[in-house]
Amino acid sequence: MHDPFEICPQVFNDSEIEFIKECGHSSNSTEQTGVLTRTKISVGLPPMLENKLRKVVENSSYYKWFNLLSPTRFEKYVLSQYNVGQSFKVHHDVSQNELLSDSSNDRKISIITLLDDHYEGGEFFMHDVGLDDPCLITLKPGDVLLFPSFVEHSMNAITSGQRVSLTTWVLGPRWC
Repeated sequence: MHDPFEICPQVFNDSEIEFIKECGHSSNSTEQTGVLTRTKISVGLPPMLENKLRKVVENSSYYKWFNLLSPTRFEKYVLSQYNVGQSFKVHHDVSQNELLSDSSNDRKISIITLLDDHYEGGEFFMHDVGLDDPCLITLKPGDVLLFPSFVEHSMNAITSGQRVSLTTWVLGPRWC
């Protein structure tokens, strides 16, 4: 039996967090769907930071569980900014596969890195993880959360401030 999620504390230090936040391309968009509302910014990570994430993935229990092969493939990096009133409803990330340009792969592992804690609200929950109630996940800036992309998760609305996180997904062979 594998844990339904893994938290890797302090993967990124304060200067790396600030660098990631500055990596956002000038073009951003407000994404509003039935599931979430956020400002979404495409991010290009330098190899040093991408390698840090790669090591986290390759040391996780999911790497062998999902039979992922080296080199680890990340779909893309998204800097997400959630402002007051923004949230996301219960969903899983596998349903996003139709958006992938590479139809031979599926999202296997979802990865969220918290980059800021200057907000209130925005509680993050994992659902259907063997508990009667959703499991509250508490992260600090620089912490990395990994979980199978088929696990449902949600976030309550931000009540003040702005929540900033980096999201990516590890790709692997189709689920079938």
